[in-house]
Order: sequence, then structure tokens, then C-alpha cells
Amino acid sequence: GSKSLAFKAGEDCNGCGICKSICPAGNIELVDRSPRWLEHCLGCLACIHWCPQKAIRMGDEGFFITSYHHPEISISDMRLDHFHIHLKEG
Repeated sequence: GSKSLAFKAGEDCNGCGICKSICPAGNIELVDRSPRWLEHCLGCLACIHWCPQKAIRMGDEGFFITSYHHPEISISDMRLDHFHIHLKEG
């Protein structure tokens, strides 16, 4: 069920907020420097793929997704504020 696919930040999370800034749905909030996922996830997994600490997991302990992003794409290319600027220009 949906509970088994819940996102979690592990002990390696340093509260940097990259997951929040990169989420295209605005589905992540930081509470005491710890990410909390809301109820409107798009399933893009950007939070997992861009976490510099590799601290975010999805689902049960046995479920693992290897993080990946294209080597020519930077975090600044992916951030929400970047998308909003380009949408306004276009």
C-alpha cells in the first residue's frame, strides 16, 4: 500500500533542504531541518536522486533505489526557482 512506499530521511540527513527545493510538486516541507513529505507527490524521485547525503529512502527497508542524475544536469538546472524564471520568460 501507500504506507510501504512512504519516503523517509535517514540518520545521514543533514537538513540541507535540497529535497525541498528540487521537488516539482512542492511536496516536501522541512520541520526542524528534517524533510516531511505531504500528500501530493508526483513520484518523480528527484528528492532521492539529488540528495547529496543519499539519506532518502522510499518504502520498506529492503526496497532500495540507486540515485542517479545526468552528469550534464546541475542542481541549479533542476531547482523550482529556475523553472519558474524560464516559464515566465517563455
